[in-house]
Amino acid sequence: MKIRGVSPLIATIILIALTVSIGAIIVGWGRSYIQKQMICAGMSASLNYKNYSYSGGNNPKIISFDILNSGESVINLRNAYIKITSIDETSDICSYGTGGCSFVETLGSNNIVPSNFTSISLTVTSISPIYNKLSGATVELYDKTCNTLLASTILPYSIS
Repeated sequence: MKIRGVSPLIATIILIALTVSIGAIIVGWGRSYIQKQMICAGMSASLNYKNYSYSGGNNPKIISFDILNSGESVINLRNAYIKITSIDETSDICSYGTGGCSFVETLGSNNIVPSNFTSISLTVTSISPIYNKLSGATVELYDKTCNTLLASTILPYSIS
């Protein structure tokens, strides 16, 4: 009994079809990856401390900021999180989105277009003695989608 193989013409057609399908998969993945990288590369902001309020006791402290979009891409605050780290960098006071603080209000739009700003207020709900660590703490604004640091600032040493 003779075993016959695939004809050279059929083999060539199968190889070409396989190559084209693999190429299409790579192009699809590459296009979305490059689009994300272009958006992330255009993201930049500045975070400016405005004011601070505290009503005493175990009540939350409210810190207000202006966020200026200094990049070329829209910043969506729903995709952002804020992290506050103590001056000695030994503890995270809070990380919005993971606990310890939350947005009180966003004045204006949740989407900050380039060259515009919005004001936000952040409630720090951590309990004492973390409160004393707000003076000189670092506040960082991150984008979740790009996992990128957009802006940072240091709180005044007069906060206690």
